[in-house]
Amino acid sequence: MIEDLIPALAELRAARPAYEEAEMYREGEAPEKFASPAIQRALRGGTKDFAVNLAARPVDAVLDRLEITGVVCTPDQHTALFETAVWEANELDIEYPEVHDKTLTFGDGYLFVWPSESSRDEEADGEQVARIDGVDIFFNSPLTCRAIYDDENPRLIRLVIKAWCRGDGKETETRVNLYYADHCEKWVTRPDSRGKDEDRLTAADFEPYTDEHTDEQGHIDNPYGRPPFFHFRTRRPYGRPVHKGAYGSQDAITKLITNQMAASDFAAFPQRYGLLDPTAGSDDDIDWGDEDETEPEDRDSQLVASPGSMWNLRHYKEVGQFAPADPDAFLKPQGQFMRFMAATTTTPSRWFDPSGDVPSGESLRADDAPLSKKAKFIARTFGATWKDAFEFALRILGATAKVAVQWAPPQATDDLEFWQAVQARQDAGVPVRQTLLEAGYTDAEVTAWGYTEDQPNGPDWSRPSREEPPIPVPVPPAPPGDDT
Repeated sequence: MIEDLIPALAELRAARPAYEEAEMYREGEAPEKFASPAIQRALRGGTKDFAVNLAARPVDAVLDRLEITGVVCTPDQHTALFETAVWEANELDIEYPEVHDKTLTFGDGYLFVWPSESSRDEEADGEQVARIDGVDIFFNSPLTCRAIYDDENPRLIRLVIKAWCRGDGKETETRVNLYYADHCEKWVTRPDSRGKDEDRLTAADFEPYTDEHTDEQGHIDNPYGRPPFFHFRTRRPYGRPVHKGAYGSQDAITKLITNQMAASDFAAFPQRYGLLDPTAGSDDDIDWGDEDETEPEDRDSQLVASPGSMWNLRHYKEVGQFAPADPDAFLKPQGQFMRFMAATTTTPSRWFDPSGDVPSGESLRADDAPLSKKAKFIARTFGATWKDAFEFALRILGATAKVAVQWAPPQATDDLEFWQAVQARQDAGVPVRQTLLEAGYTDAEVTAWGYTEDQPNGPDWSRPSREEPPIPVPVPPAPPGDDT
């Protein structure tokens, strides 16, 4: 379906600048901005060594609250398969934080799920059958991938394009893969089109790309009925970087810090001046012979800065130095822009300025409430995507199961005030199981402690756990001679 290639490639290319900008601010590589073109020309090539990257903090703040504590499969018999063939085989305990980090940075990202390279077709009863012994899960950046959604159903992915370049200069070739619900296509630029700018490529510049996995047309069958990509995003349809609101404040802070460091040179080495005495003669009375080849003004100063020394300044009426810039002119605006950054990114101010008092207990939870609410929403969004990806991975492995992803609570729950509030809720009649789940413990943990759905308040220890045999009652012996 070559007619899909060029429009999808154009859409991917149009989206890249925003993703590159998001990555630049996440990594602290945003250049200093100038309101005046003249100043920009004068300071071109300045150093970035003093860059302080605060725009990354909103990403870190949410990332710290997205911890997967467990994955439960129903029926439970597939849990062991999931843990070994999916989670451990793909090192997801290491990979999933990277998936979250990149998605929060770019606003969205893609998880590719497909049978592993070790899976091959085999002969069985004279027919080729797939032997699936593993599944691969890879993250793909939105710089190289983009989902194209159906016009009528905005939740249905019609196709996914993945494009990248290989080689350099005139030998650069563009590789493009298109993923549909029933097949995948591989394309590559023709030899006579290599080195051509990506925005000038047309359908005529591409030909099928073949390898050991494709047929002669560059096609691969997809028997799973959906594109093998899962779209992580902070919002629909293509997400928004969680630190996007920090761009402007970061530009201002970068400028203030850079200017402050430039001003610090003048604080350490003040700029000086000397006022000449208009009544003094121009002869400096220095014994300068004809054999001297240098001019007097080119000779090194004979004035030495040392304790107890005396400087004899000829022809100067007065000397002095210019006062350096006041540090408050830079420090106070920095604090203001930090507060702007906190407000525009829904991040507590202490993430940007650790010099203040850190709240604790209920004050800390109140301060974190907007951030925690945002983290809960993103966890629900990411959790739904993880669920679909994991169920698809199990399906590839031949198992049909429902998957539930469990998350750590986004707020701290280890202080005395919190547990006193939990106790108060229990005293008011809220089941113990419910309060423990709200505190962030997993369903498996709470159930293991005896707080089940049937017994939400735990076992009733006032009753024996099993039937006890009745205690025999002694019967007194009958009196002698009594036949009854």
